[in-house]
Amino acid sequence: LSLGAVGVAGSQAVYVYTKFRLPPDANGPTTGVAGSGSSGTHCILSRKNIVFLGDSLVTGVGCDSCDGPVLPRRAAELIAQRLHADVGWTALGETGADVGLLHEKLLPALSHEVTRFKDEGQRVDVVVVMCGLNDIKSCFLHAQPWQHPGSFRRQLHQLVESIKGSAGSHCAVVIPGVPLEHAPRFAQIWPLSLLVSSVAGLWEEQKRRLAQTLAPSELVSFVEGPHDIRFEHFCVDGMHPNDTGYAIWADVVATHIVASLRHGSPVQHSTIS
Repeated sequence: LSLGAVGVAGSQAVYVYTKFRLPPDANGPTTGVAGSGSSGTHCILSRKNIVFLGDSLVTGVGCDSCDGPVLPRRAAELIAQRLHADVGWTALGETGADVGLLHEKLLPALSHEVTRFKDEGQRVDVVVVMCGLNDIKSCFLHAQPWQHPGSFRRQLHQLVESIKGSAGSHCAVVIPGVPLEHAPRFAQIWPLSLLVSSVAGLWEEQKRRLAQTLAPSELVSFVEGPHDIRFEHFCVDGMHPNDTGYAIWADVVATHIVASLRHGSPVQHSTIS
């Protein structure tokens, strides 16, 4: 982009941001168990437990149903079906939080969940970390240039280390990509759409690099977001998925987790559409 186009895109970004109205978080439970259809002691012992930790994608902004946030609930249902095991799910979310705030506000809640599962004879098997968009906002829209992509990667690494310290070394950490370029709020505005795609790619690359640079024994992996999300899969704000969009995303995350659990090690880079 030329300097002139960048200036125009910057003005467009400020306009879009000031006109943006955030829908509420999802209604309903934030924890549950997706049944495999089996019963008995074996099913209890083989249960898997997944914690989703993140921003508004975890709190379910944009969901219409009253059954809780769709992404973690639907992912658990799909994993249960494919592994033939009950899957416990928990959504630990903070709408508007960047990685630093997720670390500060949600690590205590994760520790509480770890203790709860332990008291039930269970453990947390996977933590899915949804983040990135608010870190970009912190850097540009909130005029905090020190929150650049390199800083995001360091803070994300610290968050991953804290998750492992709380949940245990056996716990896998999955970091999904966020396909911001598909969001209708940006996609129909040029040159803003091109700038958003380029800038978001810088933050997304940090997730991929972090997963690639850690040893396989760390059980940390990156999975790209769905490529088949279309305009009709977003809610009225043009930024967050609707129930169908979240379900498509849940399928991508569930497929990645199932492959990792079956192989006993993370799929280090996964592209699923």
